[in-house]
Amino acid sequence: MTLYNSATSEPEATTDATPGKHARKWRLGRKATVSIVAAVVVGGLGFASVASASTAKPSVGLDAAGVLHLCINTRAPFNVTANTVVSHQATNICPAGYTQLHFTASPRTGAVGAVGAAGPTGATGATGATGPAGATGAAGKDGKDAQALPYGVALLNISRGGAAPTLWGSFTTTLGSPAPMGDQATGNLRMSCSAAQAPCVVSLKAYATKAGVKDYPRINIDSTDFGSGGPEVSCEYADGVDNNGGSIAIGNGAANATDIPLGVGGSLDCNEAQTLPANGVVNSLALPEGRYNITVTNYFQQ
Repeated sequence: MTLYNSATSEPEATTDATPGKHARKWRLGRKATVSIVAAVVVGGLGFASVASASTAKPSVGLDAAGVLHLCINTRAPFNVTANTVVSHQATNICPAGYTQLHFTASPRTGAVGAVGAAGPTGATGATGATGPAGATGAAGKDGKDAQALPYGVALLNISRGGAAPTLWGSFTTTLGSPAPMGDQATGNLRMSCSAAQAPCVVSLKAYATKAGVKDYPRINIDSTDFGSGGPEVSCEYADGVDNNGGSIAIGNGAANATDIPLGVGGSLDCNEAQTLPANGVVNSLALPEGRYNITVTNYFQQ
């Protein structure tokens, strides 16, 4: 710190090396008016302002604004030490013959601290509003029509009184089960045959709506007495086309319907008068007078 004599503008200073004191002293001229001009850095501290003995006395020590106030003896060599402040903190004033010195600590930027740990992940935000509808896409190409499903059809015809055969029942199913499985069409009907109509001849035809289809037929006939009604008894049973589990290839389309032979085995139980071929296979069943329940089943195989 440097003090200037206002009359000569020449600095006057002495250093006191009194043992036990680590401070600097200054002696002023007799008629000097003391002024401390500007800001001087001492030990990292900058002088903010100075006051003469006539200046109102502020608080001694470090105030809340960070300004340090010291009492300075202007009548004799003086020391600027911490003791000056401490000894007068109780009264917060400077003694007579002292002036006051005020300065603030020069701010220094500290080193950058370490990066803190990452904070926890925040909560998931609310779902946003639905966006606007997109533009209509271009029209797709026309698709191809699916292939029509093939069908297997069985036709039961009956002739009564020597008349031409009449269709009494049609049984049909779609085809598509893989080999060796088949697709089944079955049904039941009732027919009366009077003495005047007998014999009533039952025959079977079949076709498919595609080529390469075979038919395996079954016919079961139960009968009662035409007049009395009586109990129902088993009359005839045909299984396959050759009594050996065989099937027959059928025509493609109704115009190519195929006559289906019937394997009846070793006897004709409904009408013993009908001639039974040696192989036990007939093309029709001739039924005598009576009332009949006829069940027809056809297994179509591709």
